[in-house]
Amino acid sequence: MNAEQKQTDWGFVARWVGVTTLSTIAATALAFSSMWSIGAALEGALGEAAAAGVAGGIFGALLGLGLGGGQALVLNRRGIEAKRWVLYSSLGGGLLASLAFVAGIVLFDMQNAPENLVAAIIGSALGLGIGGGQWFAMRGRVKNSSVWIVVTVLALIGGTIIAFNLVDDGSGFLAVALMSFIFAGLTGLGAAWLFGGGKPAIAVQVGVLMALGLALGACSVTGAASEPGVRFAEPRDGASVSAPVRVVMSAENFTVEPAGDGSVHEGAGHLHIMVDTPCIEAGNTIPKDETHLHFGDGSTETELDLAPGSHTLCLQAADGAHTALPGEGMTHTISVTVP
Repeated sequence: MNAEQKQTDWGFVARWVGVTTLSTIAATALAFSSMWSIGAALEGALGEAAAAGVAGGIFGALLGLGLGGGQALVLNRRGIEAKRWVLYSSLGGGLLASLAFVAGIVLFDMQNAPENLVAAIIGSALGLGIGGGQWFAMRGRVKNSSVWIVVTVLALIGGTIIAFNLVDDGSGFLAVALMSFIFAGLTGLGAAWLFGGGKPAIAVQVGVLMALGLALGACSVTGAASEPGVRFAEPRDGASVSAPVRVVMSAENFTVEPAGDGSVHEGAGHLHIMVDTPCIEAGNTIPKDETHLHFGDGSTETELDLAPGSHTLCLQAADGAHTALPGEGMTHTISVTVP
C-alpha cells in the first residue's frame, strides 16, 4: 500500500466514524424515547409480547436508520446505492430486534435476566438484522461481502454490552455516545477493508480493534457479575408512564427473601422503594411510611399510584432487620413522569 492509498483509507475511516457516530447518537436517543412510550401505550391493548415486538421493531428500525444513514453518506462514492443501503438497514434492524424482544418475553423473563445477557442478545439481533440487510444491499458488488455481517455483529455486541453497564451507572449520554463510537469505529475499519485498496494492513487493524472491543465488553460482564446489585427493570429511567405505575425490581448476585423474624443473612435481604425522597444512608434503619415502601414479603413487583407530574424512585436493598446495605449497586434511582 503506498502513502497516498493509506491516506485515502484513513480519510475514509475518519469520515465514516465522524458522520456515523453523530447519526447513531441522534437515532438512538429517538429510538429509546419512542420505543418505551409506544410500547407502554400498546401493552394494555395488545398484550406484553405483542407490545414488546412493536417496541423492538421501532427501536431496531430507528437504530438501523441512523447507523445506515450515516454510513450511506460516506459510501455514496463507493458504488453503493444510498437509498437501498438505508432501507435494508432499517428493515433488517426492525425485523430482528422485534423477534428478539418477543423471544425475550415468550421464552424467558428478559426483564429479570442478567443484564449483560440481555445486552448480548439485543446486540446480536441488531447486528444480524442491520448487517444482514446491508449485506443484501451490497451483495454481488463487493468481494467477500458476507464478512460484513460478522463485523456488524461484533461491533453491536461489544457496544451494546458496554452501553448497558454505563446506563446502570447513570451515564446515559456517555453510554449512547460510546456505543455509537464503537459501532462507527469498528464498522468503519471493516468498511475500509472491504471497500479500500489496502486490505491486508486494514484487516490486521480491524482484528485488533474488534478484539479490544470484545475484551472491553467481557470486562464489563465480569465486573458486573462480581458485585451484588439491585435495579428497576421496569419502568426505565426517564419513562412516561400511566398510573397506576407497574414497577418490576430485580437483583443480581443478591438473594431477595422475606424479612421474616428479622434475621440477617449474608448476601440476602429484601427491597424498598423511596418515593420522591432520597435513599437512606447505608447502616441506618429504613423507616416505614407513605414515602418509604417496604417489600418485606420478598416480592419484586408492585403498582404505585403516583399523581400526575415528575417523580423520583429509589430502589434500596436492606437486610432482614431493615438496615440499608452498603455498596454502590445496592441502590438505583430513576425519574418517571405521569402525564
